[in-house]
Amino acid sequence: MSEKTKSSSSPPTLESLQSQIDQLTKLVEKQNKIILSTGEKLMQLQLQQQKDKHKELESGQISKSNDDNEYVTNEDIVQLVGELQGQLLTLDYKSFSRVANSSKGFNEPLEIVPNHDGEYPNESIYPTSKFDFKRFDYLKVYILAQFYELIPLVDDEEVDEIVIKCFNGLTIDSPEIDVLKKDMNLTLPEKKDKESLYNKLAIYLGVEIRKE
Repeated sequence: MSEKTKSSSSPPTLESLQSQIDQLTKLVEKQNKIILSTGEKLMQLQLQQQKDKHKELESGQISKSNDDNEYVTNEDIVQLVGELQGQLLTLDYKSFSRVANSSKGFNEPLEIVPNHDGEYPNESIYPTSKFDFKRFDYLKVYILAQFYELIPLVDDEEVDEIVIKCFNGLTIDSPEIDVLKKDMNLTLPEKKDKESLYNKLAIYLGVEIRKE
């Protein structure tokens, strides 16, 4: 199978610049969706508060302290705003790293991309450069893809424990890894399945190398 790469000495092309613009456009769209989602949550809380108050007026009952949790409080708003800021910050870091990686030379160090929770992978399972990623072992791809939730964790306690150990620095030359290799080959039995996951991970990291 052939693999596409871009020369580290090539100047930016119209195509590469357009790709970066497209990535930034997608970032803005995602930010708008997060803001809209957070606003909707706040409105739902406020509407629920109004409905409950209306029911109390109709029944002649006055809300007791036990019912206070049903209403929107300053703490609810602070929490929602905090969640929004956290999501936007993680999205910014992810998008910045991806755009930066798309412009990296073949042997330049890659930016580390966080996962959806804002966590960073252990260096032992992360490619150091595009050159390193081109030679990346499929098992590392499988582990890193699970870290980024590109594939779900399997429903096997032993395998899950080993994957989490890999997240925390367990190297692929450990004897425990044999269990993970078997699981990978069950989950991705064909070479094309492994190549497809490799390409998904490449897109997530902002690396233009593909397997075909």
